[in-house]
Amino acid sequence: MPTRVLCALVCFLAFCGVAAAQQGASQKIWVGVLPVADASGEAQSELFGQNLTGMIFRELQSSPVEPMLLNPGGLYNPLSTEWIVEYGHRIGVDLVVISTILPSDKPKKGDWTLKVQSQLMDLTSGKMSALFLGSVQIDRRHVIADPRNGGVGIDSPADYLHQAGTPSSQMILDDRPYEKQPLGKAAKTIAESLSTQIASMAPTISSLQSAPAPIAKSGPCESGFGVSYGKKISTAYDFIVNGRNESLGMIDGRAKFSTSSGTVVVRVVVHDAPYRLPVQRLYQASTYLDCGLASRSQMLSMEIGATGEAQLVWK
Repeated sequence: MPTRVLCALVCFLAFCGVAAAQQGASQKIWVGVLPVADASGEAQSELFGQNLTGMIFRELQSSPVEPMLLNPGGLYNPLSTEWIVEYGHRIGVDLVVISTILPSDKPKKGDWTLKVQSQLMDLTSGKMSALFLGSVQIDRRHVIADPRNGGVGIDSPADYLHQAGTPSSQMILDDRPYEKQPLGKAAKTIAESLSTQIASMAPTISSLQSAPAPIAKSGPCESGFGVSYGKKISTAYDFIVNGRNESLGMIDGRAKFSTSSGTVVVRVVVHDAPYRLPVQRLYQASTYLDCGLASRSQMLSMEIGATGEAQLVWK
């Protein structure tokens, strides 16, 4: 074989090897992050769980797995594995992480211990990982404090979006101020612990790597947003996109937002759900935006189903 041809062949094979390695490196196990459920019945747990869900998601974004925020509806029960499998398959993730706040250890004297239990489930085989725990000690005064006097909580997710500018208004959907508070710091510690265990266990539970390849940075670009319940279009909801409140620009249930390519995180509180539809008090969902796709009409829709489950769909 001529030397020039041989060199060209070697270079071609080397290029293919590098390309294949890069493609393989881009693929990750896709882990669906279900809302942190509450089995404690404690007053602080709803707000704590909402923030903890988002914190776990963010911690996993810099891990060897690819996270996606899931919204199984207002009737979600972490023990209903059949429904979790059905919903997870519909979204397309490889694994789901099921997390539950356990009753706190409350000695008569000294610090309390907040505890969250998690478990991974492979949606294809149904295989479950061992249970693993995240816990942290916290001064009891920070847990039992009156929310009206220093703010470890507020009444409902909707209150957050209607009290913009007040100290407690940033506590649900803007995790950064929450993280500076004692309960927020405790939640972050638990999120770091759980995410480390999730990333470590995921390859032992699933061999699939279905997460989409990273999107090249481009943009920003403008997109539309809306919420629907089947054929009904919502005209009364509040939402935040990548940390920015975009509710004020809504017209007839349609809003616009501008962001760069990459992960899009949407947090939504709906106010006009059909009667008895079991919606979540707070929806936290994620998807991907590629500003380089000129053929796509950039309209993002949160579609809420018959049991309050939701997913984000580009149309």
